[in-house]
Amino acid sequence: MPVVFYRSVSDGWRVGVAASLDGANIIVRDGPMEETVSSLDIFNPQASDAGSDAQLLLHMSDQPSVFLHTKNAALMSPTPLVGLPPVIELIRYRAANDEFLTSVGDNFFVLLGESSFTGSNPSGSDIALKAALAWKGSQKHQVVVSCGHALPSLCGYFLDTCCALFEVTPARRSMIAAGMNVISAFTSTIGRKHLCYLQAQLCIKGASHQQLQDVRFECNHLLVSGIGDTNEFNFKIFSYILYGLSDEERERLYINQKQRGFVCQTSILDTTLVARLQEEYVSFTQATETLGLSSSTLQAIFRQVAAVVHLTEMEFYADGTLSNLSALRGLARLFQLDVEECITIFSSRAVCVAAARLIYRGVVVKLVKKVNAALQFSGGRSLCRPPSRSSLCRPLPRQSPMTWRTFSSPPCTRK
Repeated sequence: MPVVFYRSVSDGWRVGVAASLDGANIIVRDGPMEETVSSLDIFNPQASDAGSDAQLLLHMSDQPSVFLHTKNAALMSPTPLVGLPPVIELIRYRAANDEFLTSVGDNFFVLLGESSFTGSNPSGSDIALKAALAWKGSQKHQVVVSCGHALPSLCGYFLDTCCALFEVTPARRSMIAAGMNVISAFTSTIGRKHLCYLQAQLCIKGASHQQLQDVRFECNHLLVSGIGDTNEFNFKIFSYILYGLSDEERERLYINQKQRGFVCQTSILDTTLVARLQEEYVSFTQATETLGLSSSTLQAIFRQVAAVVHLTEMEFYADGTLSNLSALRGLARLFQLDVEECITIFSSRAVCVAAARLIYRGVVVKLVKKVNAALQFSGGRSLCRPPSRSSLCRPLPRQSPMTWRTFSSPPCTRK
């Protein structure tokens, strides 16, 4: 019985064993499940011109290092493998660590090893160009770009390339770049890693398939487990508040000099790194201005992030007595509570950390909505949902169980 790729009704392309390859309908066994599928939804790699590559994909190890190098990314686009959705599903099925991949829609994957790609590596833009050209040639009207626990620049390269290919005006292009900049400050670390599944949904309009109409961001499975622990790879926005704001601005958030090395952000002694973070903060503020985010909105967000700082600073002795009164006072002022009321609510370290993580999630949700509203306003209309039911992301290893993020909706309509 041959091993084949088949299109599952419920879960896209999967790998299974076909009882027979004869007839219009074929029974495929996938683990304990059996499914009857059309012969048109079966791909037999042994009967394909791309059989050798597909066979290699079938039998490769759980971490397919052979496909994680820049020189091999061309195997995905354009080759005989392009247009074979099973290959895409198989790569997702085999790749155990999303640190190594960025997906480009339902039909394309860009695979890069961490060691072979940096934000300044020109090969990154070359690969993004290949992926964008392949999408343009496919005549699909919508694509979802997923950037998991990976370099933020992977998603950024693709967005920028699409802007160049699909006749995006300079003003619109600036808005999209600003949106990416602002969201990345809350989802990526000083180590330049995303701690979420950042997705950019793009939609094309016009029969000529030439114009990028809509862009919308989504952040799924935001990983906040580092908040409350000593972790130098924490979200950039903490560093921006601690090192980008002036002394007067920090005083308004009740952050003192001692807290610049707070438990949520290991003390940064590298002056070069601090200087880089300060430069990034300037770019961040310029991006918020481009998006039209008001100063009051930004201050409200900063107050909530500062509350996270204070919550993670609150420590307790073994008998339950609070050991850090300055953090409690700062938190009470931000929440406009009296000190006694504040200590009653935040009565243990576990409560403080849980509250900090919950507040941070809420901040990111609010921010993404505001960025998308700004992009929608600049584009003139909202973005349709993806036309097909597709798995867009999966949880990182060693995290709490997550469900697959799926969408099911009618195709985009063009006017």
